Amino acid sequence: MAALSGRFKGCLIAVALLGLLAACSPDVSELMERADQHRADGRYQSAIADYRNVLELDADHAEARLHLGETALTIGDYVGAEEALRRAFRLGVSADRIYPSLSRALLWQQKPEQLLGTITVDDSMPAPLQAELLAMHAEAHRQLRQTDRSDENLRKALAIDPDAVPALLVAGRLALDRGLLVEAKDYADEARNNAPQSAAAWLLTAQIQRTARDVSAAIDSYRQLLALDATDISTEMHFMARGALAELLASQRELEAAENVVQHMLQQAPRHPYPNYLAAILAIETDRLATANDHLQRAIAAAPNSLQIKTSLALLRLRQERFAQATALLREVVFAQPENIEARVLLAAGYRGLQQPRQATRVLTEGLAHADGDPRIIAQLARAMDGDVAELRQAIEQLSETDAAAHQIRLAAAEAFFGRGQTDAALAILSDMQIQHDEELLGQQLLIVASVHRGDLDKALHEAQALIDAYPGKPLGYNLLGGIHFFSERLDEAEAAFRKAVARSEGDPQAHLNLGLLAEARGDIPAAIRHFRDGLERKPGNIQAMLQLSDLLRRGEQHQEALAWAEQAAQLAPNDLQANVFITRQHLSMDNPEAAVANARVGLELAPDDAAAHGVFGVALLASGRPEEAAEALAEATRLAPDSPDLQLQLARAQAAAGRGTASAETFEALLLADPANVQARLTLGTWYIERQVYTDAIRHYEQLAELTERQNPVVLNNLAWLYQQVGDERDLETAQAALELAPDNAEILDTLGWIEHGRGHHEAAIGRLSKAHTAAPANARIRYHLGAALVADGSIEQGRQALREALDMAGDASWAEDARAMLEAE
Repeated sequence: MAALSGRFKGCLIAVALLGLLAACSPDVSELMERADQHRADGRYQSAIADYRNVLELDADHAEARLHLGETALTIGDYVGAEEALRRAFRLGVSADRIYPSLSRALLWQQKPEQLLGTITVDDSMPAPLQAELLAMHAEAHRQLRQTDRSDENLRKALAIDPDAVPALLVAGRLALDRGLLVEAKDYADEARNNAPQSAAAWLLTAQIQRTARDVSAAIDSYRQLLALDATDISTEMHFMARGALAELLASQRELEAAENVVQHMLQQAPRHPYPNYLAAILAIETDRLATANDHLQRAIAAAPNSLQIKTSLALLRLRQERFAQATALLREVVFAQPENIEARVLLAAGYRGLQQPRQATRVLTEGLAHADGDPRIIAQLARAMDGDVAELRQAIEQLSETDAAAHQIRLAAAEAFFGRGQTDAALAILSDMQIQHDEELLGQQLLIVASVHRGDLDKALHEAQALIDAYPGKPLGYNLLGGIHFFSERLDEAEAAFRKAVARSEGDPQAHLNLGLLAEARGDIPAAIRHFRDGLERKPGNIQAMLQLSDLLRRGEQHQEALAWAEQAAQLAPNDLQANVFITRQHLSMDNPEAAVANARVGLELAPDDAAAHGVFGVALLASGRPEEAAEALAEATRLAPDSPDLQLQLARAQAAAGRGTASAETFEALLLADPANVQARLTLGTWYIERQVYTDAIRHYEQLAELTERQNPVVLNNLAWLYQQVGDERDLETAQAALELAPDNAEILDTLGWIEHGRGHHEAAIGRLSKAHTAAPANARIRYHLGAALVADGSIEQGRQALREALDMAGDASWAEDARAMLEAE
């Protein structure tokens, strides 16, 4: 035999090595045994590697999928756990083995809706499993703030198994949510007695003690928790519990112990914002400012929208006497949280560091609007004003016009009241002031705007003209004058004033933005877009202008650019709910309902008690095909803003989509009592009554619609004519004729009129109308049936029968089908 070539020998060696490797590889059963042992020993990554090796050999190995999901759950890979557990279930693993772990995977991913839609409970399951899964349902409803449903599931769970720890824990959390600390403690104690090694029970205990300000007991409970092998809380809960312990230790001045806890957290997650924030706070406490800065920079890089981190960074900058940076950060915080008195006090300190005492006074005075009469807050504001007043409210009432500081306080208070919509209060403060100095133009501007809102246009015009006379070279007076004319709907005069403002300062953005508003009012969307772009070129950071431009672009169907402007506004003001709402609406306009839902959730986190946040969330849920959840969100929105017709309208739509017809009708009726001229609500409710053949109520609403539309809407008149025909009201003919005059070629109106004429025995006229309708809409089976019936009645039997047969072929199960068959069977 000839000698083998080098290349061929190399191939043989490779094949031989592969054979040896294959011969040495463990089989599936050995891999499973090894993986299970790794898992029992706590070597979870090794276990996962072996389970995956099994699945490479046998992708349908159900037990490997199950164990992979359970192990992934242990290490905090909840997405991977969910995927593996779902596949194991599809491969035949029983629900009683899948559902407990899958429930936790979904809850720990904040997916309560998916849990409720996936995990079912039935009587065939073992009692302990039923109780556990009902508790999981209760927790899901708790996360969705559906406390009644949560209570209902808990009652069922505890009736099945009064000692069920998961149910006791959810009951304790609900009691804590409600501020019932004694009741919460009883549930937590019982849970710990039943399961002393339950990390979730110790976590609940610690949270109750912390809420009750029993700091020493809470520290002990957190330490007990952290000593356990936690399997019934998520890795995030475990991590955050460690941080809570550090905060409590720091509050007790146990700084070294707190530092040790934080260092442990940093070893686990060196870039996570929470331990870096905590490390920075401890460093500031011990005057290690460079270390604090390093940690805060890492924290804000990971969580750029965190107001808490921004406040801490601002505090550090104040300590470093870097006042400009501190005030920039604190302005963002106060803008997002105007009720944050601590941030206001820090911001005032920053302004004083910048030698801007008036700005400091203004910030503190505005705090009065958020004090709610709380003496503690008022005293805090007074102290921050360097002792100028003992109580801010009394000081404003007793201000002396000769006192410059008091003058500035009054001016800032007026701005605060006007910002809250309290125009009369603002005007009362400003009316007795003599606005003379250039730096007090703000006061003059507020006085004018307050007068406009109060309806005193003569005073507003007088003050605006006085401002123009005093400062003829400034655009401000002309902008205000144009605004007054705009408010009074004198659009030509408004445009003339705004153009004078532009002429006095090409670099002034406000006049361009005002011209944009004017163009929008005239319906000239392209011109409005152009003016807003001009204004934003001159003042790029104007968030309201960005949002206005975004809305204009949306209406002009320039969706991508509209979304970009809204997102840019949100980046500049990450805690601004209005920007979030604009982004959500834009996603809805672009038919991206899931993106809209995700964005609206962020809005709810920003403003959990805001009606608009709940409202746009509900609309997004409705668009994504989740009407039940939408109805819940919109019900909460209407609870927060019961006088909003828009929210009531959306709630009624969601209730109808969820199959709650009666509730929807009741909501519509309530809306129309408050807003009788709401055309959309009347139209929807009228249609609802038509669908249920409640014709008298439908007529009531369509008659109102006809009046509201000044009998100029052909669809409304056509539907009203049809309704009149159903109840034998002789106004049907004249109403249908009026509709046809408005839309002579409309097939539906021709059909209605023709069918009414047929009913009155005017067969020739009916056939003319119905033939024209059939020509316009040949695919409409109902029109073909009506034409056939008219032809038969007029004596054109065969032609009519042919039309009837064709109509039945097209829609054999229609409401008129039996009548059509009866005509065909008649001799």
